[in-house]
Parts: sequence; C-alpha cells; structure tokens
Amino acid sequence: MCSSDLYLEAVGRELAVMGHDVIVVAPSIGLPDRLRELGMEPATSFDGVPEPDGIIAMLDFSAYAARAAFPDAPMIAVSHGPIFPQDVPPAGVGLIAAVAMGDTALNRLQASPLAEEGVRIERLSQPADYRLQPPLGGLPEVPRTAVVVSHRTGAWQEDVRVAMREAGIDLVVAGGSHHTDDVFEHIEMADIVVGVGRVILEGMVAGRACLVLDEHLSGGWLNAGTHAALEAENFTVGPAVLSTPERLVAELREYHPRLGVDAMRLARQRSEEHTSEL
Repeated sequence: MCSSDLYLEAVGRELAVMGHDVIVVAPSIGLPDRLRELGMEPATSFDGVPEPDGIIAMLDFSAYAARAAFPDAPMIAVSHGPIFPQDVPPAGVGLIAAVAMGDTALNRLQASPLAEEGVRIERLSQPADYRLQPPLGGLPEVPRTAVVVSHRTGAWQEDVRVAMREAGIDLVVAGGSHHTDDVFEHIEMADIVVGVGRVILEGMVAGRACLVLDEHLSGGWLNAGTHAALEAENFTVGPAVLSTPERLVAELREYHPRLGVDAMRLARQRSEEHTSEL
C-alpha cells in the first residue's frame, strides 16, 4: 500500500464515523472488502454515484474525472508530497481549497496556478490510523524484527538485509506493485519500521522505532530532535544523507526502545484533528 492508500483508510474511516456516506472512486480497487469494513463503499467509476456534498481528490486525474462527473460539487484536493507531478492539484477545476501534507508540498502549491486563482491553500498534519496498539511492555532492549515497506524495493533492499543480518535482526520486505498483504500486520509484528511517507506515521502511532530510509538517502531515526524536519517533508527523508551499508549498521546501533514511546507521542499530538479540520 502507498501513502495515498493509507491516508484514504485513515480519513475515510473517520469521515464514516462522523456520519458521512463515503464513496471511494478509483479505476481499480485492490482491496474493496477492506474499504467496506472501514465504512466506505468502493466504486470503479462515477456511473451510478449520487451527487456528493463534497469531493476530496487525491490525484490530478481524479480531480478532472470528478469535476467532469459533478460540475457543481465543492471539491478539495489533497497533495501528499513533492515527488510526483500528479500530486499537484490541477488548476481550472474549481477547487474550493487545496491541502498540503508537508512544507515542501505547501511551497509548491503556493507557487502553482492555484494561488493565482485564489484557491485557499492549507497545511495540515498527516492523520494516523489508530488500529494498532503499542507493543505490550514496550519495545525490547535489543530489536528482533524489522519491516521495510516501500513500493521501490530494488537493489537497495539488499543493503538493508546485510545491515539487519549483521545486527541480528530478522527482516521482512513488504511492497511492490503486486503486494497485497496487510501492511499493518507486518508493522504489528515488527520492532522497527523502515520506509518513507505515511508508513512512518503508522509505525509511529503503533509505538515502533521508525527509521526513515529510501533507496538512496537516510533521514535517520524518528525522534523528538528529527520529527519537525521529517514531518515537514512528509516523512520522506528530510535533511538526508547518502545511505550506505556502513551507515545503516551504524544507525541500527543507535536503536533504543524509547524511540517507540517518543514516536507514538509525537504522532498522536499532531494528527488527531486532521479529519475535522479537513
């Protein structure tokens, strides 16, 4: 699952709890039963979808398709990060607001044609999913298991495997275009969560130690000192350094069970009001 999938689950479920009828429209719905369990109804087209009170568009093509289907419905667009061009909400679709999930995304929206159109641009913190509980008794003094969650799990994962093996940590890699496992199950079994984006937030809320890492760069451990910079970059890599096997081994030696407690506290402080603000 990618960041937008996890965001959809967190926000959609909260909207359903608040009494909204939530319909998720996407060309392909990978896990429709999961959406229904969370109180949402999946659909693969706008055919048959009733006129909505509001639309939350998460990618540029979804905003265009939704506006074509519902010319008059109020629409908010959400930009998850600065990496992909489709994360920039499109101009000319009549948005009432655009939401940025990080400072870099905010800067990009403010420099886009949306600002010239007078579209309201807001910066909100990421919402978290609270289905996972922190480990009973806290994290172990010596980590035993780790999970890497990433759609880009190419050659770099071998470096992670080598570093984990040297540290005596069992590693599971979850991700890729054909991955259908429940990411939360992997997080629940792990002491350390490795990745970028929303998976870091989910690991934080679950009280796991979180190592911000992609295929080239390392943002280090998520802690009180690094949180602000990493959150501002949507938990990508923030003020990152080049990742090498040697650096990974050194970072793993800095593990401490307190990382999980601190991460959980930081995540809950910033995410609880997201859906109501949205």
